[in-house]
Amino acid sequence: MEPSQQKIKNQLASMRLIYYSMTAPIIVLSGVLYFLISAGELGQPDYSMALPLQTAAMIIVPACLAAGYFVFKSGLGKIDSKLPVSEKLQKYFVLLVIRGAMFEAGFMFCFVATILTRELLFLTAAPIIFFLFLLLRPNAESMSSDLGLPPSERSLLES
Repeated sequence: MEPSQQKIKNQLASMRLIYYSMTAPIIVLSGVLYFLISAGELGQPDYSMALPLQTAAMIIVPACLAAGYFVFKSGLGKIDSKLPVSEKLQKYFVLLVIRGAMFEAGFMFCFVATILTRELLFLTAAPIIFFLFLLLRPNAESMSSDLGLPPSERSLLES
């Protein structure tokens, strides 16, 4: 195996590892908070703040998801097609992290709202955002499509 192929293989492994680790806070924090509220450890729900936070969540969560997706897609358009594959993957990785961070921002708003109100309704954003993370995960096919790789470079991702 050539050193460049090994470098690409390492980049892909690192990219996937970090991407999947970004889903861990969604799962762990949601689970812990769900059990704390269900067990009554955080006290009774405070409905006085629930309505304004629900209204804000209906705006903030979709805005974060849309912003993450559009920043990712616009960033892809700025990646020069003449760059070597390893540099394209570095830029792609940066865009993945930005997209993931913006997705998580919507989740974190709902997480904080759940802590403030102790209302489990806000945690319904967690499975939606987690599903989007899984749906948009990086794989050889999606990366080559996103980056517009020719067949010669595409084979480097698949090996």
